[in-house]
Amino acid sequence: MKKATGFKKYEDQKIKKLSKQLKNNENNVEIVQALKAYQNKKNIGEIIQVIDHDGFGGDIELIVGINQQKEITGVEILSIDETVGLGMNAKNKEFRDQYKGKKVERFEVVKTGKQSDEEIDSLSGATITSKAMTGGINGALEFYDLLKGR
Repeated sequence: MKKATGFKKYEDQKIKKLSKQLKNNENNVEIVQALKAYQNKKNIGEIIQVIDHDGFGGDIELIVGINQQKEITGVEILSIDETVGLGMNAKNKEFRDQYKGKKVERFEVVKTGKQSDEEIDSLSGATITSKAMTGGINGALEFYDLLKGR
């Protein structure tokens, strides 16, 4: 959230309680931290730190920005250990930007070319990594809904 001028951390107890309510946790997702993002004291969205435990090389840790309209404002990778030249391409801006600016309930990985905002083009030779990244982002979207009482 580049426009944010301040942040306020959600209490760990609230994060743990809401994390237990995640329904679509098919990819073994863990919510680590969540922050409210502010611009001049106005809440403009949430920053959610998530770990997907099902990457090809292990855990993939992400930060996902989501604005008040439930639009992805950005995805940053904090930690990843995937195959060089394949899964590590998830770090490329072109792959991460597939999520940015999208307002969806959940994403789905496809291998045949995306046809809608909900679809994400899989990295060539790295479907497991693509699914883990998408699973983490889907977990952040669902957690966002829980934070907002939806």
